[in-house]
Amino acid sequence: MKIGFIGLGIMGKPMGKNLLKAGFELVVCSRTQASVDELVAAGATSAASPKELASQVDVVITMLPNSPEVKQVILGPNGVIEGAKPGCIVADMSSIAPLASQQIAAELAAKGIDMLDAPVSGGQPKAIEGTLSVMVGGKQEIFDRCVTVFKAMAASVVRVGNIGAGNVTKLANQVIVALNIAALSEAMVLATKAGVEPELVYQAIRGGLAGSTVMDAKAPLMLDRKFNPGFKINLHIKDLANALDTSSEVGAPLPLTASVMQIIPIMNPTRFLLAFLGLSTLASAETIQLYFDAATPQIAFAAGDIKTTLESQKHSVETHGLDALGKGSSGKKIVLAMASDEAATTILTAEGGKTVTKMGAQAYALRTTTKSDLSYWVLGGDANGAMYGGFQIAENIRFEQLEGRYDNEESPTILRRGIKLNLPLDKNSATYDTPKKVSDSAKKSIPHVWDMSFWTAWFDEMARNRYNVVSVWNNHPFTSMIKMADYPDVAIQNVTGYDGYSKVMSIDEKIAFWKKVMAYAHSRGFDFFLVNWNIWTDGATGKYGITDERDKAATSQPTIDYMRKCMTTLLETYPDLNGFGVTEGEHMSENDDENSAFLGKTYGAGMADYAKLHPERKLTFIHRWHMADFSHIKANFAELMKQPNVTFDMSYKYCKAHMYATVMPEWMGETEFKALKSNDIKSWLTIRNDDFYFFNWGDPAFARAFLKGIPGQGDWFRGFYMGSDGFIPTRTFYSKNSVTQGMLEVQRQWYMFKLWGRLSYNPATPDSVFKNYISLKYPEVKSETLFEAWSKASRGLPKSTELVHGTMKLDFQWWPEACQSHEGFVSAAKFADAEPGKGSKLRSIADSASDKNTDGKSSYAVADEIEADAMSALAMIKPISASPNTELGVAINNIKAMSFLTIYYANKIRGATFLKAKDKDKAQAALGTAYLWWMKYSTLMDSMFTGMTMQRTDELPDWHFHDQSALKDYTEAGGKGIPSDQSIDQQ
Repeated sequence: MKIGFIGLGIMGKPMGKNLLKAGFELVVCSRTQASVDELVAAGATSAASPKELASQVDVVITMLPNSPEVKQVILGPNGVIEGAKPGCIVADMSSIAPLASQQIAAELAAKGIDMLDAPVSGGQPKAIEGTLSVMVGGKQEIFDRCVTVFKAMAASVVRVGNIGAGNVTKLANQVIVALNIAALSEAMVLATKAGVEPELVYQAIRGGLAGSTVMDAKAPLMLDRKFNPGFKINLHIKDLANALDTSSEVGAPLPLTASVMQIIPIMNPTRFLLAFLGLSTLASAETIQLYFDAATPQIAFAAGDIKTTLESQKHSVETHGLDALGKGSSGKKIVLAMASDEAATTILTAEGGKTVTKMGAQAYALRTTTKSDLSYWVLGGDANGAMYGGFQIAENIRFEQLEGRYDNEESPTILRRGIKLNLPLDKNSATYDTPKKVSDSAKKSIPHVWDMSFWTAWFDEMARNRYNVVSVWNNHPFTSMIKMADYPDVAIQNVTGYDGYSKVMSIDEKIAFWKKVMAYAHSRGFDFFLVNWNIWTDGATGKYGITDERDKAATSQPTIDYMRKCMTTLLETYPDLNGFGVTEGEHMSENDDENSAFLGKTYGAGMADYAKLHPERKLTFIHRWHMADFSHIKANFAELMKQPNVTFDMSYKYCKAHMYATVMPEWMGETEFKALKSNDIKSWLTIRNDDFYFFNWGDPAFARAFLKGIPGQGDWFRGFYMGSDGFIPTRTFYSKNSVTQGMLEVQRQWYMFKLWGRLSYNPATPDSVFKNYISLKYPEVKSETLFEAWSKASRGLPKSTELVHGTMKLDFQWWPEACQSHEGFVSAAKFADAEPGKGSKLRSIADSASDKNTDGKSSYAVADEIEADAMSALAMIKPISASPNTELGVAINNIKAMSFLTIYYANKIRGATFLKAKDKDKAQAALGTAYLWWMKYSTLMDSMFTGMTMQRTDELPDWHFHDQSALKDYTEAGGKGIPSDQSIDQQ
């Protein structure tokens, strides 16, 4: 039997050698030429491509990092599928997602090629020894034909089921290994900190129930301080990400695995490995006393961050309640207290510190005293303020160790800093527009919506970034969140998702789940709001006379009675729900007064009913100002507005879809503004990001100017919530990179969310803070360089959007990452006809071409400006070498992609302007250059991400989908064939 082997890495090379030792004829192919040469010297022959290799052998073995690489090698150009003959067997011994194995097998089967998924366990030592464990999925008869091949490399070979089962088994193996190592690490730290020799602990317990193969393999290495890698940490992270992704697909939550994975985004692989093995805490430099009120969850959370930070720097931490402060403990200390705590502030004063006489909500003061020992003090205006001050102390220690001295106060510029999440709760309880079309992100989000580990990680991350409001938007959340005796069969039992996902969950269990989510939100300082569109009745339609028909629902008494009861029951069910919001007119009749009356009789009356019975509870009602007349609103919600315990707010679209277009968006008109002022009503602003679903954008100068420019601050402005309609950000499912697949989206786009959160709390937050975080995540490079490159790469896309924003202001009209609308690719001709948004200081492309309106910046100047920034960014990162499967590699490719797309738009803008100026030769040249940059962009994006169906701008099957459309801009301008420019190819 002749064997082909593709992938000669840490594992693949010794596996190939063992096949040669067993007498198999071997053909090899790998990106690492040195490994190929080594195997050839041992008796193998080499092939130039997977296609060539497959054409020569009976069995093809692949041993590659992850699903994208396996798919590329087997199914891509010059891949195995192009060379293998019918009857050939492909045995993928990589560790990849089970679904990917099944997809690859299906495509191979269509060509008469059989497949086994046969991942291995044992690491490099057992690969060298030939004693691996192989877990195989596939047909029995195909397994029987290959078992002797596997036994040449392994001591254990077990068929565990059909295709995909091998990788499911491997994921189970990796979960067990990861959690065992984490548990072992914690146990060794516990023993060490308690003064017991860890080696004796190991010897005492290894023969008992706690003993395991993992313990015997890893404990001696920890004790001997031997940390030579036998397996890349990024590959283990990849396996855990695949396990979490698979758990979501099959409805099997993995909260402990998710907890391990939460460490990843804040550490580089080296630091992650140390933390994973418990090494960073085995030694202790100093003992720090930490005082706080553990009964206040926000403060306890921040104290946990301080403790983690100190321990990462090898300090030992002893925690105490505030009642122990000043009662004999000596040494360096950190105190988290309320500014109103007289006992704590008395001790602060005695130690030479300055107290604070008056502090507002969410404010904090930091103090340093050195009278006896070094002490850091956090005084909070409230629990959230103390939490934010605790985060700040943790951050200061992280970047300055215990060297900093602080005497400052900080309070929020914007009090309510929110996130907008459009969330489907069920296939039958949709979010906006999903009845018409279901996006991939909507399909993938449902398992995470019902996974508590998602919410705990999400709230932890966002609290650290200083957000404090979450608004969950759903067409009709009631049927998934409440039960009513008068409507017994309306509640949706269990969870039904897409692509076969389901979860057994009674309505009582769902209610318990959402109570837990809301309580956790409060423990992290968040207010929790539900918002719906109208009129939808998902799950209740057609029952009890309930209808959502546009022309009938608003006047249907059964529907009105039902909705009113929904509102009161919701408030009765969830004591931690802060309020509810409505949208008028999305799915209603053409009669504004009729629609407003419906909302007043249902949601308004329902909240008023509850508020009268519960005067002690403070509630907020938010009415979105969309397709609505305020005189109608005022009349129909008069009863609710009278309730002293209800705050009635409005909400306005500050950015209709594109927050990344201008720092001064077009906002409400004079009529709306006068209505707010004359009625003493405040308004929330919806800040819509339907610009960047893939990019991790990062320009703090733009964010600062945008936030400072928000109108009504200190007057009628209540707060904001930021989010998209076109994409649902839960966990990453479309990445081809093992580092980010399965990660929380808010952690994958960590820089973007950190900028907006920190700067909305305090726009004066200096750039040095963000540079410090860049340095923490990417210690391999100068943070100054990466910060500047990131900023410059992020500047061009908002300016490109600003130039066309007046014409393409809505989400379905413009998605800049793909140059796409709901009608498809946005051509240069459409660019040429587009206008800037109202108030923009840019001249339109048409005016620039005809040299009109000379007061504004021309489109030529815009093109030159954004291209210069992008080119500068590329030049700054060019010397940096990083694998795409590292966090630094991800960041570098993100900067490259934004730069490539910016330069594409610069040339497209030039080409469109030349088209308007009827300068065909220059238009052709510019659009030819644009096409070349588009190809660089689409190729890079295709290496990083899959395509997907979007909610508002239709499908993007893959990132090369618009290549021919980009070329068409060139050919329609008179270009012939495909343009070329070697200088661009070398960028």
